[in-house]
Amino acid sequence: LESDLGETVGSATAFETYAACPYRYFLSRLLHIAPTESPEVEIGLDPLAFGSLIHAVLEKFSLWRMSDDSEGESPGRQAQEDRMRELVDSHIEELKEETPGRSDGAWRIEKTRAWLILRQWLRRESTLAGGSGMRQVEAEYVFGRDEQISPIEVRTAAGHSVKFSGQVDRVDISDDGTRVVVYDYKSGSNEPYKG
Repeated sequence: LESDLGETVGSATAFETYAACPYRYFLSRLLHIAPTESPEVEIGLDPLAFGSLIHAVLEKFSLWRMSDDSEGESPGRQAQEDRMRELVDSHIEELKEETPGRSDGAWRIEKTRAWLILRQWLRRESTLAGGSGMRQVEAEYVFGRDEQISPIEVRTAAGHSVKFSGQVDRVDISDDGTRVVVYDYKSGSNEPYKG
C-alpha cells in the first residue's frame, strides 16, 4: 500500500504505536489524550515512574563517570557502586517529596528494587558494552529534534525514506573509532521484544 503521509519524521516509539494501533496513535500523539490514573495511592511506583527513576540514576552516573574518565583515571568498581547507591538514595528522596502518601516501608522496597537492578547492570556492564577498548561518549543523546543534529534516515526496500528523531540513553565508541554501541535502557518487561 502506498502511504499518503509523505515524508514524516518521528520517534521509533511513535512509529511502533502507529503500526500496532493507528487509533491509539491518533488519541495519544495527535489529541494528547492519556488514560485516567487511579485516584488510590499505589503501594509500588507505577512502571513509568520506576523507569524514569532508573533512567535518571543511569544518566547522572554516566555523566559522573565520563567526567572522571576525562581526567585520566576511571573510577574503580567499589567507587562506582558507592556512587550508584548514593544516586539511588537521592532520587528516592526526591520522589518521596513529589509523591507523598506512601509508607517508609514501601519506599525501602522501591529503593532495594532499584538498587538490585542497577547493581546487576553495573556488574554485567563490562561484558554488555562490547568488551574492552570501548568508552562512553554520550549520555541522553538527542537527534533530529533541531537543525544541529539531523534525523537518522532509513531507506526502505521500496525506496521510501523514513526519518527517525529521538533520544538514546548512551553511545559508546571504540578507542580505534571503528565500532559504535548505542543503548536504549529498558527497565520494564522484555516480553514485547521476544522473537
